[in-house]
Amino acid sequence: MKGARLRFSMALSQPKREWHDQQRMCDLWRTRLAHKLSQDNYDARATVTLPRVTTTQALSLATPMGVTGIGGIFFRARDPKALSTWYKEHLQIGAGCNSDGTTSADEWYWQTASGPTVFAPFKESTEYFAADKQFMLNLRVSGLDALLESLRAAGIAVETRAEWDSPETGRFARIHDPEGTALELWEPPA
Repeated sequence: MKGARLRFSMALSQPKREWHDQQRMCDLWRTRLAHKLSQDNYDARATVTLPRVTTTQALSLATPMGVTGIGGIFFRARDPKALSTWYKEHLQIGAGCNSDGTTSADEWYWQTASGPTVFAPFKESTEYFAADKQFMLNLRVSGLDALLESLRAAGIAVETRAEWDSPETGRFARIHDPEGTALELWEPPA
């Protein structure tokens, strides 16, 4: 892991002000990811370098890049219809949901708000999420307190820990869907 370089890509169609916001979010995730890597017993001498990207550099790299974001998340479920209903009811996720507020909902997909996405494989032995699960979803949210209140009112167990939160990276909470998949709720700093 020594000298590891992790890169973040950002959408390029944003106004300049949003570019600065996205750069700030990448800086915040640098801090969180470096902390997480140190918790997973990586070589303490290893460095995590995430290069700062200027608008000019990013625009020059924009043409050859084929991937522009995550197009879908697909996973197996014991009862896909019931699980889809649960996600839609409690988190407003799934076909027909619209979180960006600028377009109309579509019956086939979930329209999301733009923002940073972290793609980070973890060590096989990580304790950051359940050992019997191959993945955990981290969902960017706004209004975390209100969301947690509604989840608790619906009888959904919510876990929060002071050590998860920081002014640099934001606030976090964990819930599990009805099939036991861990969902990390992340409210970025204001």
